[in-house]
Amino acid sequence: YNNKGLMDSWDELAPLYDSHYYFSIEYDRLNRVEKVKFYDHDVLLYTVVPVYKWGRITEELWYVEDTPTLDDRVVNTYNAIGRIVKRESLNYGYYCGFKYDIIGNSTLSIIKDSYDGTVYDSTILAFKKPVIEPMIAAPGMPYPIPFTNYVIDKLKYSYLVSYDPDENGNLVKTYEHDAVRSVLKAFPNHYAAYYDTYDLLSGLENRQVWHYQNCGYGGNENDASISTTPSAGSFTSRSIVKSKPMVFSTRPEMKEKIIQLRKQKQNYQELNPMEPANI
Repeated sequence: YNNKGLMDSWDELAPLYDSHYYFSIEYDRLNRVEKVKFYDHDVLLYTVVPVYKWGRITEELWYVEDTPTLDDRVVNTYNAIGRIVKRESLNYGYYCGFKYDIIGNSTLSIIKDSYDGTVYDSTILAFKKPVIEPMIAAPGMPYPIPFTNYVIDKLKYSYLVSYDPDENGNLVKTYEHDAVRSVLKAFPNHYAAYYDTYDLLSGLENRQVWHYQNCGYGGNENDASISTTPSAGSFTSRSIVKSKPMVFSTRPEMKEKIIQLRKQKQNYQELNPMEPANI
């Protein structure tokens, strides 16, 4: 965090998948996000410059490394009460749509081709416990700019199922919480403390642990059930085992996924010229 308490950087490491991305955030004199630099394995890939209108980020300009070469232009659409309902990549021709429940949790994110409606990714979330989303305790970005299908909800989700196309273009489950074995616990003030999840498909466990510091949100750091080494800042998380790559994809990850799926679709159509591809 910077000296104003705003999120200064985000560093996420998943050794099991050789995934390590990092982004730094710069703010203007109004404490609005002015620039985001996105690194993959310490290599600068993109500089993202938000464009504001009516006090909201209506566009994101994604520049290659630290150059004036524009790789992508992302346009945000909001509903009447200010929630993002669509984020569209104009240069790569796809968008992510969001649906919300009555209190503002995103119950569905779905990524589609802007031209033919092909579904590239779908995630369904449920919120059945009064546990507050930890990212609310990380002030700074109004939403996670480097991600495609991720917004900050009011509550921490208690169920998640994700779908991706298979080799024939049919949507299949790639991740699903075991609602019986998964355990989500909160501190007395309802902020998330830890989350043990079990994937029904792989049978693998994922544990996330949160600590809150210097921001008045509390949390008993001596509780053995959630104990981990504290680090500086207001919010940290730790994943012990990942059963698959994050269902919330960064924009560079989604860009590569869509390029791959379009090649797959083209190959399918060439091999089956008389059949329409489902993908």
